[in-house]
Amino acid sequence: MISKLITRSDDFGSSNASNQAIYQSLKEKNYIKNVSCMAVGPMMEAGAELLKTLPTHDFSIGMHGTLTSEWTYLKWFPMTETSKIPSLVTDQNTFPPEFGLLGQRIEPDEVIKEFNAQLDQLTKLGLPISYFDTHMMPELFYPELIPVLNEWANQKGLINHLDWYELRQNLGPHSFSSEKTGFTLWTEWINGLTENYRLTLMHPMIPSREGLSFANSRSAIGRVGKYRANEYKLLMSGKLDKWCDKNEIMRVSYEYAERNLTKKGSEGTKNGRKRTG
Repeated sequence: MISKLITRSDDFGSSNASNQAIYQSLKEKNYIKNVSCMAVGPMMEAGAELLKTLPTHDFSIGMHGTLTSEWTYLKWFPMTETSKIPSLVTDQNTFPPEFGLLGQRIEPDEVIKEFNAQLDQLTKLGLPISYFDTHMMPELFYPELIPVLNEWANQKGLINHLDWYELRQNLGPHSFSSEKTGFTLWTEWINGLTENYRLTLMHPMIPSREGLSFANSRSAIGRVGKYRANEYKLLMSGKLDKWCDKNEIMRVSYEYAERNLTKKGSEGTKNGRKRTG
């Protein structure tokens, strides 16, 4: 059985419901070890104040680089002046709901401009950003971004998420109908892993009417919020922590992985990177 899990919660800053769920899981439980922050999220400023009340040696904080705005009733706006990043925005000056929808290739230099602005925002909020990952994985759609983002992460002294998993790798079960079902699916999935370590993702939210905004043509109103609330309930039950402890499975941060584990060797790996921060 696998011995270590790199456990991550995404979309911190996207809503108060997400912020509170991730904050409570960090404060009271021991499963989540990485928090990916959405600089463009409407609740990022308030969320930063929550994170700063916690001992950051217990988990890593990262930048969740965002280039899409996939929900119908909730939009992400870029940090950069839109006239400077025309290949990244729609006519409404938001990010597109999905990659490729604009009918043109995105410009890597514009991506770097926007990611610089997002990183600057998180730094200004006083967060110690140690790694970066990408929302909706644009690298899958634009593989030419991989070397560009490798170099950017290297220059910024950030741990690159592509160093720690294979593109298109299954990141764990989601969209389960109850806490009980989620526990069964997660433990069965972890039981089937054979590597020394594996990256896993969750998107917990406290039960809230905010969850109604997380909907689009593929996800009916209320569905995403319900599933994410079940992830939160599973985390707060402590069952995953107890199960992992019983089976001697460590939950680790990217910073722990960088110090102690051998990288996957994926196409995004850039061994020998020197940290500058």
